Amino acid sequence: MKAGFIDTSMTKQDGVSEALRGFLYANRRRASAIRLMDTDWPQSALLRTMLVDYVSLALKDGRNALVLNAIDRGALAYEKTLGKKPDWHRLCGFLDTASRSLAMELAGTRVVSERGATWTPDSGCTLLSWLHLEQKGEVRKERASAEEVERIRIALLTYLSKQLPAKARGDSSHA
Repeated sequence: MKAGFIDTSMTKQDGVSEALRGFLYANRRRASAIRLMDTDWPQSALLRTMLVDYVSLALKDGRNALVLNAIDRGALAYEKTLGKKPDWHRLCGFLDTASRSLAMELAGTRVVSERGATWTPDSGCTLLSWLHLEQKGEVRKERASAEEVERIRIALLTYLSKQLPAKARGDSSHA
């Protein structure tokens, strides 16, 4: 991820559903797994939107939004477990893979405002919320620790936890 600036205009929620739709269209192989996930778990669409809200579509690997890469990897994990029981393990597989992938890509990321306030992915605060207070910030990448990856994953799962089925809540937090 390259250093750059990010502001509230780059994180508008209006474009999230369109970006997700475009992403799924471009990745039709994953789209079938996503459709099955949405059938099995109606709240999964909200979970994907919440993942996007947490870090926005503005944080990219150069070409793709980091969060869309993570959703793609999670959908692949879901797809690989189709037909296996119990069903909720598939949702946990999606969440575990997506959260681990996103945490690894976000580790070391800092967004620093002109006032010196810093957003880190393990803060538990969405980047969108932080930007509403700070208006804009510079995206920086620092050396990350292994502990930071786990803290980010836990922050993501905690943020999503209110929307998870009780069984998935217990399984994902220990995955």
